[in-house]
Amino acid sequence: INSRKMVILTRSREGNIQWTKKLPGVKIYSLPCIRVKAVPSRPVRGKYDWVVYTSGFGVKYGWKYARHGRSVAAVGEKTARKLRRKGVEVDLVGKGTAADLQNKVTEKILWIRGNLASGKWRGPVTQRVVYETKFIKTPDLRGRKMLEDGRFEAVMLASPSAVTGVVARLGKGILKVPAVAIGPT
Repeated sequence: INSRKMVILTRSREGNIQWTKKLPGVKIYSLPCIRVKAVPSRPVRGKYDWVVYTSGFGVKYGWKYARHGRSVAAVGEKTARKLRRKGVEVDLVGKGTAADLQNKVTEKILWIRGNLASGKWRGPVTQRVVYETKFIKTPDLRGRKMLEDGRFEAVMLASPSAVTGVVARLGKGILKVPAVAIGPT
């Protein structure tokens, strides 16, 4: 990484702080592009064969739903670690995409998700939206000027939501900056 240029981080404010710690020596431009907040939960009745978590925010805001399942599945190892820290036993860990789990989990499913998640499951599914992702659409004028001046070496993206958010904040010129995708989506 060029020491005179900066890398744009596009997660939530708290996510950018975590990433900055993992990138010592890299000049960072923190550009929060999403806000995530809990949504009121609805009660769940009965037992499910599987409770499926497809994001870390699903764990943060909906980990207590795990008690409604005979088994628990996590989209990837990072999500599984977050569940284990909450005392939840994880029976199946996917390879990082919901599609991977959708082929393996086919019985009665309780899917803990955010408002933007999508997917098709083979078995009967009850969905619980436990968090909402909102895009920050306010243009970042300082960042747009830096973009025009060629000050950015790369933009780090952790989700499709981040792409939408960074284009809203910096304009379509950001699409010319090399992107580093964190995760398979």
